[in-house]
Amino acid sequence: MIDIIEMLTRDPNALGQGLRHASTALDIVKKLKALTERPKLPNREELQPLVTELMQQIMDTKLANMELQEQLLQFKQAALDTEKLQNKLDRYELWETASGSLVYRLKEEHAKEQPKHYACPKCYENAHISILQGGQHEKPCRVCEKFSNVYFFEPKPEAKRVKRTLNVDFGSPHFNDT
Repeated sequence: MIDIIEMLTRDPNALGQGLRHASTALDIVKKLKALTERPKLPNREELQPLVTELMQQIMDTKLANMELQEQLLQFKQAALDTEKLQNKLDRYELWETASGSLVYRLKEEHAKEQPKHYACPKCYENAHISILQGGQHEKPCRVCEKFSNVYFFEPKPEAKRVKRTLNVDFGSPHFNDT
């Protein structure tokens, strides 16, 4: 995606240059008009430098205009890309899991378009959707810093305590679970 700030700072004088070229061209046209309105017609030596400079200023103005049009197209594309990304991000909502982790999940109204899934909040804040995948209880982000961000969805079932007693009846020791 094109960075708009970078585009603005790349050539901040482009608009000013185009306006200066156009203004200079108008000044030359005024000089030519003044020369042609004199009672004595100007000679070729007087007109030639002005005509040459006028042509150069018109060419420079056209080039500046083309550069501005290119920048305008880039701005429009950047705006479209930003809008598209924002629409993609707007499909998600912040959601708290049963274990208290905060993740983004696909909104219910978009469930027909894609299966239900969750996105990493850190990636989301960086304008990127990284789908969390993993087990029922925890899902790591596979994009963030080598899987260091893990989000818990359901509390892990507690381990069941088993009471064991040692039974030495009948010659061979074994455990009885209760």
